[in-house]
Amino acid sequence: MNKTMKNYSCFQGLNLGLLLILVTTCCYLYDSAMILPQLNIYSCSFILLLLTYPVFILNRFKFCIQHRTFKNYFSITFLVMLIALLLTTIYLYFLYNYLDNTLMSEYIDYQYNKCVLSSTCNMSFQLFSDYYKNTHFSIFGQFQSYLFSLIPCTLYSAIISLLMKTIK
Repeated sequence: MNKTMKNYSCFQGLNLGLLLILVTTCCYLYDSAMILPQLNIYSCSFILLLLTYPVFILNRFKFCIQHRTFKNYFSITFLVMLIALLLTTIYLYFLYNYLDNTLMSEYIDYQYNKCVLSSTCNMSFQLFSDYYKNTHFSIFGQFQSYLFSLIPCTLYSAIISLLMKTIK
């Protein structure tokens, strides 16, 4: 991948990351319960932006790509998603841990209520809360979550790159 494609991909990844942060912030300011892990307008718009933006970028930039190979398409798409998700993960870490501590409590309450509904949940609320704070909201937990979110991005980038290569 040449330097122009790297710069373009990084810049577009920053743009997508800032756009996702803006969507997250707007939904958070409207109702903090919207950013809980559930199917709602926020989660649908987040995923829709994350999946459509790289396709839009490839269509706009494909005329400048000298060698229209699977590798180049994949590199651009994956780098855009990688940077965008990294920015969003960093933002969410600071949002939950430093900007609004009540948001973490809302998240833990929501997850505990889901746990209580299942018959396998045998933890007290305090143990459950400590577990979530130490695993999911730590810097290591956020980094681990970020790495696992890259797995579907890799698959998606490969599919989009293959389609772009065959359509070419």
